[in-house]
Amino acid sequence: MRNTELFEQYWNKFITRLRGKLISQSAEKELTFPVAKLILLDSAGDWATELDEGGRWLIRELTAQDRNAAEKVRQVLESMSFVEPEVSGNLPEVMDYAVPVVGAAVGAGIAVLADAGTIAKVASTVVPAVALYPATKQVRTMVNNKKSSDKVDAYMAQMDVYRDEILAILNGAGL
Repeated sequence: MRNTELFEQYWNKFITRLRGKLISQSAEKELTFPVAKLILLDSAGDWATELDEGGRWLIRELTAQDRNAAEKVRQVLESMSFVEPEVSGNLPEVMDYAVPVVGAAVGAGIAVLADAGTIAKVASTVVPAVALYPATKQVRTMVNNKKSSDKVDAYMAQMDVYRDEILAILNGAGL
């Protein structure tokens, strides 16, 4: 198997692990730029050790075939870094409470304008608040999950530049 094919195979495994770590982190709590950089640094370290098959290929096989190309590939792998993506922030938790309060106020206002009785006023106030709270919370969670997923995708898209650079090195060396 050619070195470019081997690299593609090991790169795909690296990318899968990196994406998994980023997704796991974003599931636990918000994925911040410094944390994403640390995850990338930790994952990129696999290329520097023979304990990982990609590192073993780079250290043993590629270095034996072309030391210069191996050194260039190593430099690219060591220089990998993220640029902070332009993804808007999450919706605040206050929305979980603000929307039901507004719904309750509208319900109370309608009941007062309709000159409803006391029980109808209470029901017109409580029912919208109780109905809107879980719906608002679910919508906020879905929007925040989508933004988190978009952030992971934005980080992963940045890795294509490094992959292309390494493939150019390997193809340039005829490996």
